[in-house]
Amino acid sequence: MITVDLNPIPMRDGAVLAADVVTPGARPTPTLLIRTPYGRAGSRMTSDLVGLGERGWSVVVSDVRGRGDSTGTFDPFHQETDDGVDTIDWIVRQPWCDGRVAMAGGSYRGAVQWSAAAGGHPALGAIAPLMTTARFGEGWSSENGIALAGFLRAWALRFAMSAPGADAAVVARARELHDRLLAAPATPDIDREIEALFPTFERWMRPDDEAYFGPLDLLADGRIRTPARQTGGWYDMFCEGGLEAFAALSSELDPALSPQRMLVGPWSHIGAASAVVGDHYFGSGADPERLRLVEREIEWLGAALTPGRRSELGHRLSVYVLGRGDWLDLPTWPPPDAQVERWQLGADGTIFRPGEMSTAPGERVVEHDPDRPLPTHGGRGFGYWPRSGPLVGQVESADDDADPRLIRYVSAPVQQSVTVVGRIAVDLELAPLAADCHAIVRVECLAADGSTTLIVEQGTQLSAGADATEVRLSAGSTAWYIRSGDRIAVSVSMSSWPRLAVDPAPGRLVIRHGDPNRCAILLPTLEVGR
Repeated sequence: MITVDLNPIPMRDGAVLAADVVTPGARPTPTLLIRTPYGRAGSRMTSDLVGLGERGWSVVVSDVRGRGDSTGTFDPFHQETDDGVDTIDWIVRQPWCDGRVAMAGGSYRGAVQWSAAAGGHPALGAIAPLMTTARFGEGWSSENGIALAGFLRAWALRFAMSAPGADAAVVARARELHDRLLAAPATPDIDREIEALFPTFERWMRPDDEAYFGPLDLLADGRIRTPARQTGGWYDMFCEGGLEAFAALSSELDPALSPQRMLVGPWSHIGAASAVVGDHYFGSGADPERLRLVEREIEWLGAALTPGRRSELGHRLSVYVLGRGDWLDLPTWPPPDAQVERWQLGADGTIFRPGEMSTAPGERVVEHDPDRPLPTHGGRGFGYWPRSGPLVGQVESADDDADPRLIRYVSAPVQQSVTVVGRIAVDLELAPLAADCHAIVRVECLAADGSTTLIVEQGTQLSAGADATEVRLSAGSTAWYIRSGDRIAVSVSMSSWPRLAVDPAPGRLVIRHGDPNRCAILLPTLEVGR
């Protein structure tokens, strides 16, 4: 008989975490642990607790410290390793647990899995992080040194609105700020007010705060040795961090002892919930029900906990190929046999394939006005604010040359199809920078039928230098099939609001296309059969 009970879980310092416990019967079973800052009820609704019980799992759903019905002070990330270890320690002492524990959940519920794994409890035999990462500075709170401001503002206000015992006036003000930020760039006064409502926000917005973020790099010292089955999305803001964790752990750990498995679909941060992302339908190949994602996750966790079966799993990465609608299996990331093609960016705005003639030398200029930042159109986000996905969008002016905030390079139609798998980069030669500034690179596919699909967008913090600067900017990771007849477009700007923090100072980038021309997009290509 399946039973559900509310249990208090004591922590080493006296705090008590509230947990719902589902047990399938008298016989001890493996236990699935879900830890959440968003309230146990939400996790119960999104997880089939009865179905898990019928499949022979006990399930523990716990509010993290200082959230829901748990006592203590909520200190995001910093509390989760010790509390995760203490929770697992309590579980294995219960008569319904057979001594084996796995964890599951997405976003922060995935982050706490990495934190618990870093604690090294021997009973934690497997984790299944969804749409998350194992580093909570770069890759979670920032992107190449630029704060992920849209996400951080929305996230901080969400915590302020839902804090246990929050004053009604605080909740109302947090909601008002949340809605206001959709309409105009945040001012320093608004950010200070968000900080007053949720003080940790101020530290999140400082990517160079090593005292805060240094201890939150869980991949830095090799503490994680737990088998992990990750799920990521090309349009999720944590995609790069998840791939980074897979790459690091699959290269460091024995596949027979600590197998690493990852799927990266065309999904956004709201999870692998649908084959529709933003305004684009990716086909039945991305349908989570057809893929049986939940069932396969539980099957994988069960195998990882079973003596003798872990060695069957091995390291494996499966990526959904945008533009082709199928999956590609890889042993490592990035693919070691990818050949990098260097497509030159011409001074006239043309992209030239290798061997094609470039244009004469020249300069192109992009400008930044903090009072009028370039708006974000799709990409990797929080699911909203801004809306995520491969959205078709235009900047305020349809004529790129008339908008000083953006410069664009476009190729001729591709004559032979190309499969790009790995990390795209862009090389630029810049005039000396007068001050530190932001550079944002956006890569799109312009299909022969006239449709536009965003592939990747990433920003980078640039540092001022005394001489002309040659920089390599990351555009992001992808798996992308460029069909014959398609064109590719590369855009450079200095803002992407509200996704990224807006540089408060006006500025400009002067891109030099000299002789030789060092400006190019670097595409890692693979020979992949149908």
